Order: sequence, then C-alpha cells, then structure tokens
Amino acid sequence: MQAIELGTGLSQPQVSTALKYMEEQRWVLVSAAQHEGKGRPKKIISLVKSVRNDLEIIGKGKKIEREDYLARVRKARVFAV
Repeated sequence: MQAIELGTGLSQPQVSTALKYMEEQRWVLVSAAQHEGKGRPKKIISLVKSVRNDLEIIGKGKKIEREDYLARVRKARVFAV
C-alpha cells in the first residue's frame, strides 16, 4: 500500500478506495501477507489481468461525464442572465 501511495502520489484513503474498486471489478487480488511482530499485516496486491484497457475506458467515461456537466452549466448560464 505504501509503495502504491508513494508511486502514485495518492493518499492512503484514495489508494484504499481505488483498490477496493479494482478488487470488485476482479482486476486485482488483495491478500494479507504472513505477519510476525507488531503492527498491521502487509497486503499483497496481485494483478488478475491487465487493467490498461479498462482504465482507458473509465477515463473516457469520466471525460464524457465532465463534458456533459460543462454543457449543462453553459445552458444554465443562459437562463441566469
């Protein structure tokens, strides 16, 4: 988790949220490592399949959502005058 945080610049909650989503999509498998001593056990994250294409699809969907939102804001401005 910490390596992902450092590598991506995301916070721990953001990484946890992203990993939860990726696990639900069955893109990754998250398991606990053998743990000795104090502290939280480390998580082992394994790719189930390549997510590059899936991430591109998500990015395009978010771009469409953003463009739709901006179009609605522009329409609303006409009525605000």
